[in-house]
Amino acid sequence: MNKINVYGVFSLSFLYASTASVFAYSSSRPCIYTNKKDRALVWEKIKNEKWATDIWNKTMDYVKPYMERNRKAPHWLVSRLAMYWKEGAHYTQCYLKGNVWEDSSKGNFPLLKNQQWNHETGNAPVPTVRFPGMQTWNQYNNVPLKDRIPYNETGNMLGYSTREPNKVIKVPYRETGYMIRENNNEILNIALQAAFIYYITDDKNYAEPAADVFYPWLMGTYYMNPILDPEQCTGSPGGYAPGGVCGFYDYESIHDDLQTKTAPMYDFIYNHLEKQPYKPLTDTGKSLKEVCEEGVKKFLDISMVRLGNTDNWNINAWDMMIPSMLALETDSFYIDDKEREYYLIFFTKRTTTYHEAIPDMMKRYDPVIGLSPEPPSYAFGTVNAVISLALPVYKAGYDILNSNPMIKKAAFAVFPWTDTRGDMIVFGNSHGRPTNYKCFEQLLAYYTRKNDSSKIELMKFIIRKGIDTRTYRREDTNWKGLVFNVSGCESSSTCSNLISMLYSPAHLMVIMKNGNDVDTGLMTLLYGSGPRGKHLSANGLAMQLDSSGGALAPDASGYESYWSPDYIYQQTVIGANTIAPGYVRGPIKINAMEPYVSDTCYVSPALISDYCQFADISAAEKRRLLGIIRTSDLSGYYVNIFRSDLEDNDYIYHNLGDTLIVRRNGEPLLLQTADCIEYPDRNNNFKADNSRQNYDDGYKYFKNLKNVNWNSDFIAEWTIQQEGGIAMNMTDEEGRTIYIADTPKPRHQTKLRRDTKAPTIIARQENRNRWKYPFISVFKPYKGKNNSIRHIDVLHRDSSFITLLVESCIQTEKTFSCKNIIFNSIDEYEHTIGTEITFKGIYGVISENLAGVHYLYLGKGSAIQKGNISLVSKYPISTCFVNKEWVWYYSSDGETVTTIEGSTTKVMPGYDKVLF
Repeated sequence: MNKINVYGVFSLSFLYASTASVFAYSSSRPCIYTNKKDRALVWEKIKNEKWATDIWNKTMDYVKPYMERNRKAPHWLVSRLAMYWKEGAHYTQCYLKGNVWEDSSKGNFPLLKNQQWNHETGNAPVPTVRFPGMQTWNQYNNVPLKDRIPYNETGNMLGYSTREPNKVIKVPYRETGYMIRENNNEILNIALQAAFIYYITDDKNYAEPAADVFYPWLMGTYYMNPILDPEQCTGSPGGYAPGGVCGFYDYESIHDDLQTKTAPMYDFIYNHLEKQPYKPLTDTGKSLKEVCEEGVKKFLDISMVRLGNTDNWNINAWDMMIPSMLALETDSFYIDDKEREYYLIFFTKRTTTYHEAIPDMMKRYDPVIGLSPEPPSYAFGTVNAVISLALPVYKAGYDILNSNPMIKKAAFAVFPWTDTRGDMIVFGNSHGRPTNYKCFEQLLAYYTRKNDSSKIELMKFIIRKGIDTRTYRREDTNWKGLVFNVSGCESSSTCSNLISMLYSPAHLMVIMKNGNDVDTGLMTLLYGSGPRGKHLSANGLAMQLDSSGGALAPDASGYESYWSPDYIYQQTVIGANTIAPGYVRGPIKINAMEPYVSDTCYVSPALISDYCQFADISAAEKRRLLGIIRTSDLSGYYVNIFRSDLEDNDYIYHNLGDTLIVRRNGEPLLLQTADCIEYPDRNNNFKADNSRQNYDDGYKYFKNLKNVNWNSDFIAEWTIQQEGGIAMNMTDEEGRTIYIADTPKPRHQTKLRRDTKAPTIIARQENRNRWKYPFISVFKPYKGKNNSIRHIDVLHRDSSFITLLVESCIQTEKTFSCKNIIFNSIDEYEHTIGTEITFKGIYGVISENLAGVHYLYLGKGSAIQKGNISLVSKYPISTCFVNKEWVWYYSSDGETVTTIEGSTTKVMPGYDKVLF
């Protein structure tokens, strides 16, 4: 048996008794997430599963100090709640003021700006719950709970500034942002966990402090009216009037989350509450159920008529409301007939003006990719929220997973959008985050209840993979994991989720992957920017590079808040890896990609070549080719050819790193301090006038600028302490100025390199059209000091055809050299280089090693030749012929005529076939 924390639990022996002696409750509660019968099953998990023991001990260790403190100083915990404590000022009505930040892309949907509490009226017989002082996020975090002001009458909060983390500041109520709500959430969460412990142990030492918090919160909510908004700065007059976004205890109803703590708390300690009446409640002349009904329905009746009927706003609203719905009684208990089933029908079946029901919500999901057209972190957040609600709703008699199969499809769609560590890509205004394996835990619990053996095995495989790759730990959850997670997770499945190419038209994005190993896998993103809204950024035609299991060159993406000054940098082309000025957002055209992704399946597991893959995308006046070239099982690099049909262009590239050094032939370039970098104006020309009338204020976030005029090729090298880095090799070009700058730190939330800076290089070209003379770069990620690229040369360059030579030193069991000749053409003509090389197509690679030609790769082309080896097709195809120890293999998606050393063979489509 695992070592179990039983501190303060004096009645655990009943859990070892027979089932008949375990369930002694007279009430049907709890009923939201679990019930009386499940209690013994939970305890079995705690006894027999280490992960469950760890969760239990963690819960006990977290709650125990507060219970001790509350025992020695009664009401210590509840005294820290943010309420209107002052005698004679137990307000019952709050008012706010502010203005609306109009966003035309959302029609009449208001985005909030400068909303603040204004004043209050009324006086209740007991303290009422305090409304947050302002809408916007701010720089302050609450001090530890023990240091907060008890019975705080002013609403001023003690906090630490993110800018001065060692200094305690008293933040005025009007400037507290989310500090009020976060304070109350923290206290309610402590009480909720104590209530859960009471449910498991029947120890009233945990029920009493939970009730000590719950009762004042309940009565403070009972007497408080919904906030009013006379200026309608949140989109409606407030109260119960329909429209707008304001919640009961938050400026946005989708963040009205106090109810998500108090509903299950009530459920867990209901029997104790019934036995321990509270005088302010009995003074109302109503029962506990009746008072709870009024409190719960305030949240529900407000949220049910608030805007946000699609995508993440919609499901986040349901996520807030469902626990409260499930806390209600059933069977026509209430006079108004608005019992549990009345509300649940709007979630499961009946769409309203303000909220879509699940069936209609799923219609918005792309039937091919299985997602809504939002950044993956938002889309999967929505899916995870739906799945997290599915089991509680299932217990209430509604099987939304069975009746809406798109939910399960969306859950399985997560893996192509993650790196080899399982972290979500950073895109749009999302911050990126690890894959949420908890949704698969919930699906495993669901399929276990349904006795679906094949799905059970698949879920176990997915969870086991997360555990084995150290991207998931079952013990990293809370009491819900104890309730829902299924005992045992051994899997015999040999399933694989290796994806080599993803294309999502809804997101205008291509993701390429080569290898699924954390240390050696290569991955890149190439994407445009769609219409405004949906949390997408105006990022231009951008790219990201990954290596060693995480982002090396991420989109700047997340920002502190919608209202913070860095929004203009983080959410524009300046925060992305692209070219400015020009294309910002709009449709894209896929000129070619290999492997090809069909319209009916947004991913492709197959590769024509283990060594090469690419995508070529156009957007307005821009065209960008991005390719992966693998040089060994352990190494590879990225090729980027970027065209822009403008005379003035900034090639902007951010990369994570502690340092950035620009060199040529091993020697650092002599960069000079620069006062500023001129902004492009609205005519796409550069000007020294840095007024706000210019193209993009994001340029002002380039700090500590240095520059040099440089026509020759160069290497920009980013190093990450104790990891290695990445080297960008850029070819020579006349009239170029190189800038390097410090930029705001990326806000991606993945564990890898979270605190690393992103020094940026800007290669500026003026008065030289970059469609005719494209930017040519090769990026080599490396470990330690092993940058294996030795030489890059442009063998040919004209307005439509480029030939590039890349020589590298490959280290496997032996060290040997590798020479790759890389082709890119944007016309339909056949091109020759010297007397031995011929190429016709969009992309191609001829790779040579010490033994001669290693492989020929043709990406959407009809001819490639090196000496006496050639591949020819009547129409554009993708194909690769590889010499493996003097045996030639081929893969091809079309008919090919190949000639190797005088032997000509007609080859039919196929994968990994022996030629001779």
